[in-house]
Amino acid sequence: MSDIKTRLSEIIADRSCRAEKISGELKKWNEIRLQIKGTLDKFRRAEEHNPDLSSEYSSVLDQALRKISGVIADYERELTRFERKSLCIGIGGQARVGKSTFLQSVTGLGEDQIPTSDKFFTTAIRSRIENSREGVAIADFHSEESFLSDVIHPICDKLHIAKPYSLDEFRREELSISPDESRTQENDDLLKRLKDAQSGLDSYKRFLNGKVGERIELNDLRPYVAYPENGLKAGPYLAVRNLLIRAPFPSTDVTQLEVVDLPGLGEAGIDIAKIQTKGMENICDITLMMKRPTDTNVEWTRTDSNALDAMSAAVPLLKDQTKYTVILANVGHADNQRAEACIKSIRDNLKRPFKIVSCDAKNRDSIKSDTMPEILNFLAENLPIIDNAIIDGLNRNASAARESIKSDIDRIRKCCSEICGGSKQGYDFYHDIHDKLAEVLEGIRETMKAKTLKPDMEWENEVDRIREEVKKWINNGCGYGSENDLKDAITKEIRLKHSQPADVINGCRTKFREEWEKMDLHLEKRIAKMLCDIMNSMKDVLNSFVPERKDNELSSVRKQIMDFADRMDSRGEHGEEEALASLSNTLRRIAKFDLQFRFHLEPMLQAATRLLLANELPTTNDVNAAPELFEELKKKLLRAADDYADGMKKSSSLSSAAIEKKIRLLKQSGISEIMAKDIAAMLEQTASSAQSFCPARIFASVIETFEDAFIRSKDTEKAISVIAREWNNELRPTPDEKTRLTNEAIGSLRSLKI
Repeated sequence: MSDIKTRLSEIIADRSCRAEKISGELKKWNEIRLQIKGTLDKFRRAEEHNPDLSSEYSSVLDQALRKISGVIADYERELTRFERKSLCIGIGGQARVGKSTFLQSVTGLGEDQIPTSDKFFTTAIRSRIENSREGVAIADFHSEESFLSDVIHPICDKLHIAKPYSLDEFRREELSISPDESRTQENDDLLKRLKDAQSGLDSYKRFLNGKVGERIELNDLRPYVAYPENGLKAGPYLAVRNLLIRAPFPSTDVTQLEVVDLPGLGEAGIDIAKIQTKGMENICDITLMMKRPTDTNVEWTRTDSNALDAMSAAVPLLKDQTKYTVILANVGHADNQRAEACIKSIRDNLKRPFKIVSCDAKNRDSIKSDTMPEILNFLAENLPIIDNAIIDGLNRNASAARESIKSDIDRIRKCCSEICGGSKQGYDFYHDIHDKLAEVLEGIRETMKAKTLKPDMEWENEVDRIREEVKKWINNGCGYGSENDLKDAITKEIRLKHSQPADVINGCRTKFREEWEKMDLHLEKRIAKMLCDIMNSMKDVLNSFVPERKDNELSSVRKQIMDFADRMDSRGEHGEEEALASLSNTLRRIAKFDLQFRFHLEPMLQAATRLLLANELPTTNDVNAAPELFEELKKKLLRAADDYADGMKKSSSLSSAAIEKKIRLLKQSGISEIMAKDIAAMLEQTASSAQSFCPARIFASVIETFEDAFIRSKDTEKAISVIAREWNNELRPTPDEKTRLTNEAIGSLRSLKI
């Protein structure tokens, strides 16, 4: 790969990174536009009911939207540039200076694709030519509407002629310049172009079909790019909106390259030249301005200046045109004296340090070996400068727009604060909701936290209650009716199996699990109480916005929370859905919170109990040992019940491996990843404390995580503002429509984040 090809490939790769950053800025500005548009809509509604609201406020917001649209347009335009996977060189200048000949040398195309003439205008439209293995042209055609608006109307505007809005109207129109208009050569030329398009309408009307991506063989291309040879300036080319030609370039090994063939510029004046170059800022990275001395003139003319000025639109955010325009002096055909005089005239008239490259447009070998390397080196040297200037210009314009918008909005905020009936009530309504929700959730969290500073007696009492139930069951014969019946069962097993009483032991283990699983009911009630406390507190703030629930059972409060989340999701307008979804997802996560004995406790203790019963009981096949085995079993079972209970309360019975297992099981239990992480961290921190498993600590951690997500997340302000807006009348009725709409408008204004 050549050095220049490597450098240009690196520039294209760097542009992809810049495009991602521009996309990020575009997203931010589109969000700002949505916010301000929503606020503007509210002010317009409020102004209809409140004469104290000046229409100036809407006007300021409308101006802000226009400024934002300008910033967004800049970003979108340059995003098109930076997302391109190829580099593009635009070639312009006045007619008959050798542009098309030069392009033939660069691209290898011929007269049917890039027509030339020493006497007449030939190139009729702008086309893009892409270095490609494929040889084909792809055309987009105007519709009737776009043809009139993009081709005919700009000329009518320049000549102050009534604009036609249908082809029939255009055909019938008597085209003439008002006698009051000053007659100039430029206006006469424009009028002739318009009349040619009118008289030749039948030659291109059938192509005004709006088709996109029409493939045209290169040998058939000439009518779509060139003026006809019959003297008229009308033909199929007038219907072409965009044209891409794909062909292999013999002049360079840089594959990621395009050139743009511009029609002759300058003869019709700067205004029409700018129309012809419209959109170049989305296409060209640098431009070549071609100048050729003629037999009668070697001087730089006003027509050349018009063409150069029109090409300045290629990079509007870069003020120094010398960084992206090369003057291509096509002097290879002229004698040395005339060539030197032409180049001197260029330097003397421009007074700026434009790079001037001499060339012979007809000499394809020279174009390949001398001219193109010099142009591509200019491109490689200056493109990083251009790109940096574009980014700086984007950021500078965006910053200026942001500061201007903030200043304007701060001014109308100040004015609005003085309005009777006041915005303060509406604005404080949002803060009232937010602050009260924060207060009640903080209260629940502090209550939960206080319980963690002392033993969790709710949990310990339940553990002890079940322990006593289990020990009572053991003392009453382990479910066999009496101690004598249990002894008989042990004796029978020894006689039949000549080993430990496995059925008796397994029955005991099953009973242990069944009894201790009753802890789930305790945990379920505590989860239900926690969720009910949260929803009751929210309902105290939000009134009927929070759905009702049937009772205080866990299933009922979970349904209430899910209905609450659904209600939030259904109320957002465009641009607010993401914020509401953040809060509704937080609600759904806590509604699904679960804490079950069989997942979090039993696996860790079951193994110890199994070992206790299986390994410490003696093995025997002597039925006479049954009484002794019975006493030993009873003693072991009672001790297992105590160990089981103590293991739920004291860390001494838990190894680090058991803690790790508990954390792993916790993460697999179905609760949210964030909540599992927080609880796991808490367990690790408290493994050496007095309590290895403390539901109070877990509930405190859960409510703290919920409070952070619901009150302190980045989306909370926008989401609660939606609640305040949507349910203002329902939650805090206002006296009349005037006040409600005013509060809504000014509250939205104050919540704007610019």
